[in-house]
Formats: sequence, C-alpha cells, structure tokens
Amino acid sequence: QFTSRFASVLFGSFSIFIMYLLGNYLFSSKRAGLISAFLFAICPFTFRSMLAEMDTFLVFFLLLSAYFLLRGLFEDKITFLYVSYLFLGLGILTKIYAVLFVFSHSLFILYYLFVHKKEKFSRSHIRLFLSLALILLVFASPTLIHNSLLYSEKGFVDLQFTRVFGFGEEVSKPFYDYDVQYTLSFSVSRLFFSEQGNPPLILKTLRFFLFYNPLTFLFSLLGLFMLYKKQKPLFIFIILSVSLPLFY
Repeated sequence: QFTSRFASVLFGSFSIFIMYLLGNYLFSSKRAGLISAFLFAICPFTFRSMLAEMDTFLVFFLLLSAYFLLRGLFEDKITFLYVSYLFLGLGILTKIYAVLFVFSHSLFILYYLFVHKKEKFSRSHIRLFLSLALILLVFASPTLIHNSLLYSEKGFVDLQFTRVFGFGEEVSKPFYDYDVQYTLSFSVSRLFFSEQGNPPLILKTLRFFLFYNPLTFLFSLLGLFMLYKKQKPLFIFIILSVSLPLFY
C-alpha cells in the first residue's frame, strides 16, 4: 500500500508548497504564504492525499496553473501564460474535470486584459488565444480520440461526456447506472434548486466546508472581503475559479 499511496502523498506535499508560493507572491509576505500553506495543509481534502486517487495530482497541476497564470498577467509575461496552460493541460490528462477551469482561466484573461488593463484587441491577442487553445487541444486530444473511438465501436462515450452531451445514453446505461453521477443530469438549476431528492449544490458545498473545516471557511470569507476591497482582479479570479465548477 505504501508504493500505491506514495505518489499521492508526494504531490499533496508539493501542493502545500505551491500554496505557500501563491500566498507569498500575491501578498508579498512570507507570513501570508505560511498561513495559506497551513490552512491548506489542515483542509480535509489534503488528508485525502493519503489515498491513491487522481484528485491529488489534479489539485497539484491546477495550483501550478493558477500560480503561473497570475504571474503571467500581473507581470505581463506571456511565457508564464503558456506554462499555465501547459499545467492546465496536464490536469485535463489527469482528470477531465480540469476542463472546467479552462473557462475560469480564459474568462479571467479576458477580464484582466480588456476590462482591468483596458487593452485594445489586436493581432497579438489572437496569436495568444490561438496558442493557448492549441496547447489545450494537444492535451485534450487523447480524451477526445478515446471517446470518438468508443462511440464508433460501442455507441456510447465515457461517463462525463454522457452526462453533459447525452451521447449514447440508453446504450451506456448498463455500464454507468451504478454511479450516482449517472442519475444526476447536468443542470445549472441544480446549483440553486433541489433535484431528485438532493439539496442544492451551493447549500451542499457550504455544509461541507462548515462541517469539515469551519476555520478555513471563515478565513476564506474574510479573505474574499479584503480582496474585494484591495485587489479586485484577484477577487474576480477566485470567484470564477470556485463558482464555475459548481455548475457541474
């Protein structure tokens, strides 16, 4: 069991260090970095790094992607944006859920360049967006090819593609109906309203944080309030990163 869990523990530890780097960079304070790392380390999800699951690797890549995205925009370094999307692509290869953060990252880039900095749209922006899209396409291609071949041979796609797009839903039922996610259709209304006896996702999420880690939750609310007052772009980034995946 040690060998199967070692990689998860290792990447979970790396994620704590990246959280320190994020806090230190964003607030120009080692103390802020240490507090961020500590709160992340005692988060219930971090303890899951002791399990041999892919989520630990996904969090590692997403944190690295966020770190280089913010540095790329704040320091006007295009190379860091490419690196950010490289790690985001690795996250997609690790677990398809990472594709949700493509939307939050991309929307934040648009906000920062054209709303916050008030840049005028130019050919350089087109080259940037096409390059970022190409990076993601390269990393997403194995999943797309796999689902294309699966659909052509079996008449259905994997679980998440079935939930979102409904391809081969009837054919795939014997294979996926054991999973609770299969019975929960993809719906924006699930975020705010009960469905099939399940509470709204936003209420379920609040209960999770309040029950498992109330200290981190309270500090998060305080931090969001302070960011809104002092660093609005960063506030927008966190809101996009947290809220968009909830719709799924």
